[in-house]
Amino acid sequence: MSHHGHRPPPEMPIPVKMFMLPMVIITVCIVFVWLPINLFIAFRLIRERLRSSHKGSPLNESRTCFLPLIARVYREHFAYWFTIAGVSFMIVFAVAFDKIPWHVGFVFISLLTVMGLALKLRNVHLRERGLATCCFVPFHAPAATVSKGEPTTTSICVAVDQPHIGSSTSIDVKASSLPTHCEMSTLGYSTGFDDIKKPAPASSTYKGSSPPCGFFGSLRSGIRRRLKIFVPFAIIFVTLAFLLTMAAPGICIEVNPVAVSTAYSRSLQPSLCQPMSVCHSYFTVPDDLSTSMIFTFQTRDLPIVPAAPEHRVRNLAGFCLFSNSSHPIPTNATITKDLSQIEAAYGTLVVARTIKADEITEETRFVSWCDVTNLQPNSTYHFRAGYFVRSGAFILGPERKVRTAPSDRNGSYSFVTGGDMSMDESNTKLLVQSARSEPLFAAVGGDIAYDNAFSTCYRRWDRWFARWNEYMTTPQGFSVPMVLSVGNHEASGFFAQPKDSLYYNTYFPQQLGLPASPTANEDRLAYHAHRIGNSTLFMSLDSWVMTPMAGAQTDFIRDQLVLAEQQNVPVRFAMYHASLFPAKEDEFPIISEDGLKHWEPLFSQYKLAAAFENHYHLYKRTKLIQQGKVSESGHGTLYIGDGSWGIVSRNSAIDLTKWWMETAQDVAFVVSVTVNAPTSKYGSLIAETPSDIMFEAIGVDGEVFDSWRQST
Repeated sequence: MSHHGHRPPPEMPIPVKMFMLPMVIITVCIVFVWLPINLFIAFRLIRERLRSSHKGSPLNESRTCFLPLIARVYREHFAYWFTIAGVSFMIVFAVAFDKIPWHVGFVFISLLTVMGLALKLRNVHLRERGLATCCFVPFHAPAATVSKGEPTTTSICVAVDQPHIGSSTSIDVKASSLPTHCEMSTLGYSTGFDDIKKPAPASSTYKGSSPPCGFFGSLRSGIRRRLKIFVPFAIIFVTLAFLLTMAAPGICIEVNPVAVSTAYSRSLQPSLCQPMSVCHSYFTVPDDLSTSMIFTFQTRDLPIVPAAPEHRVRNLAGFCLFSNSSHPIPTNATITKDLSQIEAAYGTLVVARTIKADEITEETRFVSWCDVTNLQPNSTYHFRAGYFVRSGAFILGPERKVRTAPSDRNGSYSFVTGGDMSMDESNTKLLVQSARSEPLFAAVGGDIAYDNAFSTCYRRWDRWFARWNEYMTTPQGFSVPMVLSVGNHEASGFFAQPKDSLYYNTYFPQQLGLPASPTANEDRLAYHAHRIGNSTLFMSLDSWVMTPMAGAQTDFIRDQLVLAEQQNVPVRFAMYHASLFPAKEDEFPIISEDGLKHWEPLFSQYKLAAAFENHYHLYKRTKLIQQGKVSESGHGTLYIGDGSWGIVSRNSAIDLTKWWMETAQDVAFVVSVTVNAPTSKYGSLIAETPSDIMFEAIGVDGEVFDSWRQST
């Protein structure tokens, strides 16, 4: 269906907006603020203890009040609950990223919060009795203070904030006989919670046969005296622990726009890929777009080879039908009649290869694709994907119309290119503007769906495919094939491994003859070459997202450019994600330096017309560059792009003083490229020679805000 029907884009699932932000803030504060402060407290207490000799003190120095002091720090202030909340959120993080089972996290958080509440009530109870945190130390009572018949050694309770002595009888001890570390109530750090040191009173006595210094005794007393507080709050804490840990597993963190979903929140929304249907069907550019096409489709059901012998001979489970004319057939309906009738109507059937997307665990997903060859150049075809189900019936997806490239060296065509896409209004408008120019194909330079290598973000890709098929259908009804380069948001960042790109390689076969390997995301190369007839070489490269720029990839570039030179292919393009010539401060100098060392000399030597760069979320066009400097001959490579196919700008300063810069703007855009045509697609340029290449930068409203004509 074309975008001219004005159907709204698919709804996003229920997102837990900014769910990550409070967890990140709390965790950072715990790790980088609260824990260092308390380590400082601990070391200061130890230093104070070591510096105190206490010779002649009536207290046995083998026992100290160090641990109760530290414990009190956590019980006394707001930071006590702050710490419990921080630790709880870290446990939720572990559950969310499937590091521990949710029920284990539930038990941990429940115990942590309920014990925290109990300890707080114990502390209140001790205060009411005139005590705070106390510790037992052996006491050697001086003879002058011991009554007849009393032991000379007993255990006494020394409070952290004021010393009390408890035993079966009353004993009076002066504060001067206590060690310094027992006089310290807490180190209140400059926030003003308490004094650094609080001297004990000169004398203090506790009378009673059962002082509340026993830990478990005072814990029971604190809970019992405030049972009406403990029970409801304990229920609240346990309930919150259950809700958080049950809802947290399977977290997906999306950006551009920001949204966080979990397995639970996704279960509240229907999937865009339903059983008994072809979910997404789309085209990718193969080795030669003039004579071949790759048609890919996704299903929830495993395509099954039916029992009929004629199907078993062909191993026919998933398939693609195509012809030069359209055939109206119900879409995603279960068809029980003989497939041969439909096959005869279309004329050609190609058996699909199928792999399972094992990264998706919440539902089954299978990716099938057909390598279609021996097509006629510059021709229109109608494709339809289908597959057999276990009952022997088959399902057919929607029919899609596509065209092949002209084969002659002077054939005219256009395409659009950009990178760093989003799913906001700007991206929608740019998709519509791109389709309006009737491009032969689209070159997408990475950071496509922003799944951030989360296996749980598969629905992000579902929405991306739905939007692509909705808005990248041209006014004449043509689907737009894709050639793509990998971006850092398809993997786990730059310098990643092929296995880190969970969906990119699996979803986008871009070369003919790829095997149906269960490890397709690891086995498929992230760099490949494409021919647009005999006129153009288009290389899709990996700017060290998963593949080093030097070595095999540089050899590949050299081989392709040498072959193009030998075969007299006049137009040569390259596309990759991270810029060699960025319009702002270079975020990854190691990447640009490697590219300048290994790639740019080859681009210059073999007359690359343009390199399409991305990643920096703005528009830039360089001067023509030859051998690492501005060309004085008028011939060289144009570096254009920097990627903002709807993405929000980084709001970074553009540096027009860089020696390679011609122009740059902080704007969302796509670039329309017209080859071998008298006028550019948007009409802003007229060719001076038949072989001119015309570049037009298109904004969200369809205006041409920059253009450039270049001769091959």
